Amino acid sequence: MPNYKTRENYGLIIATGSSEKDSEKKVFTKDINNISKFLQNNKISPILVVNPSLNNFKTFINVIKCHATDDHVTYFYFSCHGYEYGLKMLSENGELKSMSYRELKGYLDTIKGKKVLIIDSCHSGACITDIEDTTIVNSQFFNTSTNVGYAYNIPNAFRDKDYFVIAACAANQLTKFNSDGSHFTNKMCKSVDGCSTKPYATLKEIFEYVRNNGINAVCYPEESDYPIFGDSIIHANSTYYLVEAKVANVNGAGTDANIYIRFIGDKGSSGKYLLDHKNIDDFERNRVYKYIVQCNADVGNLKKIEISSDNTEKEPDLLLQYVKVTDTGKELFYKTGSLSSYWITKQHPSRIFSLSRINYHTYDVTITIGKEDGAGTDAGVRIQFYGTNGISGYYLLDSPIDDFERASFNTYRVKIDTNIGTLQYIKIDSDGKGKSPDFHITNVVIKDTATQRCYSSSKSAYFNSKCRNHTFILQPDSCTEYFVDIQVADEKDAGTNANIYIKLEGTNNKSDYILLDTPEKDDFERNTYNLFRIYGINLGTLKKVYIKNGNEGKGPGMKVQYIDVTDKSINKKYRAKCDYWIEKATVLEKSFDLVAQ
Repeated sequence: MPNYKTRENYGLIIATGSSEKDSEKKVFTKDINNISKFLQNNKISPILVVNPSLNNFKTFINVIKCHATDDHVTYFYFSCHGYEYGLKMLSENGELKSMSYRELKGYLDTIKGKKVLIIDSCHSGACITDIEDTTIVNSQFFNTSTNVGYAYNIPNAFRDKDYFVIAACAANQLTKFNSDGSHFTNKMCKSVDGCSTKPYATLKEIFEYVRNNGINAVCYPEESDYPIFGDSIIHANSTYYLVEAKVANVNGAGTDANIYIRFIGDKGSSGKYLLDHKNIDDFERNRVYKYIVQCNADVGNLKKIEISSDNTEKEPDLLLQYVKVTDTGKELFYKTGSLSSYWITKQHPSRIFSLSRINYHTYDVTITIGKEDGAGTDAGVRIQFYGTNGISGYYLLDSPIDDFERASFNTYRVKIDTNIGTLQYIKIDSDGKGKSPDFHITNVVIKDTATQRCYSSSKSAYFNSKCRNHTFILQPDSCTEYFVDIQVADEKDAGTNANIYIKLEGTNNKSDYILLDTPEKDDFERNTYNLFRIYGINLGTLKKVYIKNGNEGKGPGMKVQYIDVTDKSINKKYRAKCDYWIEKATVLEKSFDLVAQ
């Protein structure tokens, strides 16, 4: 086993900028100070590099490469300008230079162990985007070895088993800051205090904390319970278990005694580990507790756990309802059966419980809300899945943004622990609460992420005091996913704050107009790419794209350079060359021919 007492993990802070404004320099400095303290507080030794040249960057990569082993976790923080295709993270003779995500990963891949990336840059989500076929030539991005412009595939660069990534915003969004520094970095540095698994912090909990505080961050892996920070050094070769224990809701079920867990697998068993949170009362009646346990023994695939008590304090007895265990590295999930008959007492100070594997199934649920006034809602909305093998429980559809707004579509990832077979239909219900409890659903699309199969329902359903729940019969393989990328021209006043709508026409059918909007982001700014995902019936071979300007606000006109549409069902890309003003002075609605690329 590695020597756990003498090791340390390193962090490399890359901060690059060119601003001469004192206010922006102060923001820059605050972010550097905040992230440096954050890394140090989590037992990480930071190396700060400001405005590095390519040679500087290579030097520090080599320093870390010489230090890192397979058991290390190395941390990288980037604060610089970003684009959909890379980062302006280098400075050569006072001029900022860019590096593509692909090339950056090439350097980081030479470092052994696991890597954690924190990227505070505009468009930073592009490094883990799931767009699979975007290729672009852009002279701003060059091979730093040859300084020659080249074409390259940008997406998914860091979707790799050795990487954990949290980025400040989605691929088509900008970051925000004020006099206190970057919004993302500020929340990121406070995230550990908000984690239920303290003193460890998992990627999933950090991501949820940042999102719940109004930052539209993205991360990879999206559902990772692996601890990336803690008050002790994180070791890549250790096994970290996430233990979730629910105390039963009966008199005397809680305890003040010390409770321990032992892991038993097909390769052996571990020692005992104390389940304890600092400064809180653990194992209170009818409460759920989560713990990260670092296990230095390789016990293989889990078969059983032992829960034991030292029987100290006035109320030593304990009754658990269930225990769930996640092997965070292998992403294997286990649970006990009901434990409500197995008290842990002085007569029975320990109990061994068998574990069964949980095979989670994940669905992406996209719901379209009507366009009429009053179609949106503030109510709580839940979904239940019905399949050929069974029924799921109810799951709340909720995100950090305002859900179910008028003329919007919202996508939710729902993970269920029941094998329900092939989807047949769903039920959606409302709690009828809030100032505007009524709402109107016009379309539902569900994607089974395991099989990539889509299901949809075009039922028009009104939720009001007379009817708070509806059943939606699902039609399999009846929907298609489209990516729409709109390039705004690089001209004065070419951008807009007006509502922009799009409609697609193919050989089989024509869609309705769909509002294109990214929550918490200014879409359609001058000289920007604006990427949207839409779902609908299969339209066949695409022929036309229609764009409409709502003409709201000051200076609502917009000049469109081109529109790209990708039919994801066949990975076929179409382009409409526009070079056209969509405004009241010319026309507020315009169609363009789509040409296959």
